[in-house]
Amino acid sequence: MSRRVYLPTSSADLQTLLDGGALDVEGEAAYAVTDALRRAHPRAQDDEELEFLAYAVAVGRAAAPKVVLAADVAAVEPTGSGAEVRLGGLLPRSAVAALHVEHPVHSADGELLWYDASELGAVVALLASGRD
Repeated sequence: MSRRVYLPTSSADLQTLLDGGALDVEGEAAYAVTDALRRAHPRAQDDEELEFLAYAVAVGRAAAPKVVLAADVAAVEPTGSGAEVRLGGLLPRSAVAALHVEHPVHSADGELLWYDASELGAVVALLASGRD
């Protein structure tokens, strides 16, 4: 069974994922629905609300321009601290479900744009054009 995680990353990491087909995430912090998150938010209506909370933490931890990968992974190591989990090994491109990207030209008020994982190449090009 896989678990959805939200991984703050960078445009350079996206390029690595595009070129190499995988990203080394050994020991990296990601954010997911955990027992600790459930305990911290007992009034959450459902898992969707908890997923949004985990995503929001990841967005808050991302550096500018903000890039967050939504990925489905087989195993994580909860840290016991809210939504934080530790990842291990390689994250294959096939595990990425979506990309959430803040682009300085195309995002409004720090809003992250949603892209399907199949659009990875276009996102890398978009971010590169924003640096010009």
